[in-house]
Amino acid sequence: MPDYAYGASKTRVNVFETAGYRCRTPRLSRLPLTFVVYGASFMTQVPTSSRLLSARSAWAAFIAGFGCAFSGLWYVLRTQRNARVHAAAAILAIVAGIFLRISAIEFAITFVAISGVFIAEIFNTGLEACVDLASPQLHPLAKIAKDVTAGAVLVNAMLAVLIGLCIFGPHLWRLLVN
Repeated sequence: MPDYAYGASKTRVNVFETAGYRCRTPRLSRLPLTFVVYGASFMTQVPTSSRLLSARSAWAAFIAGFGCAFSGLWYVLRTQRNARVHAAAAILAIVAGIFLRISAIEFAITFVAISGVFIAEIFNTGLEACVDLASPQLHPLAKIAKDVTAGAVLVNAMLAVLIGLCIFGPHLWRLLVN
């Protein structure tokens, strides 16, 4: 990679994480992160000495990132009652799909609906934590932020139920009629 990366349509910018966020390994905060910026029209210097980590320690930091991600997922499942309800509903939908022998496409759509609800719940939990950090006292805007993200989870869950009715309804109807 050249010392300077520039362009109008696609730019690679080498950035060092300096926020101090540490994810169970102090080396992760020294990882060089490469971002691809679209539509940027600027020139930035990319240091040639940015190879701070050897291939082995870079791989270890990459694997440590998965540990952080699983830690976040475990936090959501451990602390959020609604996430546990969503997990139980997901398991029920998967077992029902196996029992009713739904097609691969129907399973794919079911998994998209399940993951959409979990992603919304994870973002909701993350935003609630950020709001609590930024506004420890009660504030009307903090309430709005939390209510809006909870509403997004609700809309996503209602869509998942509708998808479930469309997929499982005909199979259940056929089972009841026979």
